[in-house]
Amino acid sequence: MPLAPKVETQSLSLRVNFAWTSIGTIVYAAMQWTQLIVMTKFATTEMVGLFTLALSVTAPIIMLTNAQLRNVQAADVKDKYRFNEYLAVRLVTTFAAVFIILFIAIISAYSTETILIIMAMAVAKSFEAISDIIFGVIQKYEHMDYIGKSQIIKGVTSFIILSITLLITDSIFLSVVSLATVWFLVLVLYDIPTSIMVIRNNYPHKFDKNKLTFSTIYQPYFNLRIIFNILRVVAPLSIVALLNSLVPNLPRYAIESEVGVSALGIFGSLAYMTFAIEIVVIAMGTTTTPRFAQYFLNNNFRGFLRLLAILVSILVIFGAGIIIGSILFGYEILLLIYQREYAEYVDVFIWLMIGAGTIAIGSFLGYVLTAIQAYNSQMIMVLFVTTVTLVASMILVPQYGLLGGAWVMLLSAVIRLLTFGFILVLSLYKASSRHKLASHEV
Repeated sequence: MPLAPKVETQSLSLRVNFAWTSIGTIVYAAMQWTQLIVMTKFATTEMVGLFTLALSVTAPIIMLTNAQLRNVQAADVKDKYRFNEYLAVRLVTTFAAVFIILFIAIISAYSTETILIIMAMAVAKSFEAISDIIFGVIQKYEHMDYIGKSQIIKGVTSFIILSITLLITDSIFLSVVSLATVWFLVLVLYDIPTSIMVIRNNYPHKFDKNKLTFSTIYQPYFNLRIIFNILRVVAPLSIVALLNSLVPNLPRYAIESEVGVSALGIFGSLAYMTFAIEIVVIAMGTTTTPRFAQYFLNNNFRGFLRLLAILVSILVIFGAGIIIGSILFGYEILLLIYQREYAEYVDVFIWLMIGAGTIAIGSFLGYVLTAIQAYNSQMIMVLFVTTVTLVASMILVPQYGLLGGAWVMLLSAVIRLLTFGFILVLSLYKASSRHKLASHEV
């Protein structure tokens, strides 16, 4: 049976949560970036391209089946569903994701080596998906310090083990297998024990916490009606997640098809540097989702808008700094971090950074829209963004190569920002009007 008692949260402050989320995300992203640098130094561009291809194939499917369930769980301030119900949904969808990825890899007529690399990445992403739903319950209780520590542990150990494996074996497949192994160990040895402690600490004192063991908390509640209801709620977000993942990958697919795997390796390495901006967005979004949800639920529109204005201003300033830095020092940065072969594409790098600065605000607004449960509107707008990105990729990449891919990323970023901003303004206006009407009637 699902766990019944309600929770009494003992959350950390927003500032502390943001600090831990930022630190964890920065370290994790830095380690991923560093391991990519190791690949560019000690592997061929084709090997880097295969690694990028594996990420590009698996990411959209995993995002589809993850369905932003973590953020939905964090925003479930009324405790409509319990953790082991969310866990059951995640297990079912992750199992389905692995088979979908296998099917895609086979029908795409990739080589046996490429299929093995893709499936190894799929297994790694599956372990990550389970950790993600665990993070949802920790995020809900606003204890982002544990998530930050998990990311630090995972990032550092992943970098060390993958780098050693690559240097010893010169095999991308075995390197990805080592990555999957590390993620599994972090899940079992840290994420699960930590979540049990958080759940126990946030239950009422009158409840016998000795009953909150691994077997009771992590026993998935496979109730078909509940699973269907949750899937029905998150179905629009599943499509949004899929399309959000497809948008940055559509230019990559076009580059792999039109220019080649080596070119994809270069583009993927340059595009990964935009993660510096994504780090801030992820930290802000995951930390503030519960707070935005509470503001919206309580009709505290002044607090909602004040927090939104502060965070968007930070993103604008940070994004502008990153863009200016890439324009002034882009070539030197690429030459220092990668190799001259990559630095020759500094124009592509600058356009990618401009696009990243733009998409940062749009992506953050996506977190806010999820907090206020504007699911259907997101789906419609993201579908429009994806369609434009697909058409632009088919036109610009064959004609302009990697530079065309960067222009596609910028175009999709601008459209996302405008459409998400429009949805948010409209949603807040409608909610405010309903609240004023209800107040007058009382």
